[in-house]
Parts: sequence; C-alpha cells; structure tokens
Amino acid sequence: ADTSPLFTGGLETGRMILSTAATIDGKAALKRMVFHDVKPDSFDWDWENSIDGGKSWVAMWKIHYTRRK
Repeated sequence: ADTSPLFTGGLETGRMILSTAATIDGKAALKRMVFHDVKPDSFDWDWENSIDGGKSWVAMWKIHYTRRK
C-alpha cells in the first residue's frame, strides 16, 4: 500500500500551496509545501507545519533551487 501523503491545494496569491493532514507528536496537525518566487531559472520551496489548524505556520526548511547551467 502507498503511504505517501496526499497533498491538495493550488495557486493562492501567486504562490502554489499544497497541504496535507498530519500527526505531530501524536496531535493533529497540517503540513504544507509553498512554492514561490518562481522564475524561469529558479524558485523557492518552503516546507511548513501548523499545530493550530492553519492559523499559524512554522518553517521547517526553506530551499532555493536554481537551474543547472
């Protein structure tokens, strides 16, 4: 069986936001990926967690990608 999380979402104010329900330390939580500042040769990808139903988000990591020359 596939145990990969199912992300849903779409474009919101110029950012692609995809989220999924999760469990963190035994409590219901949310996780999301936010893709932003998308340009022809680069973009930023943030992974965030929320333990208050999406009212606030904590950055787990921030990644900046650039196209290989």
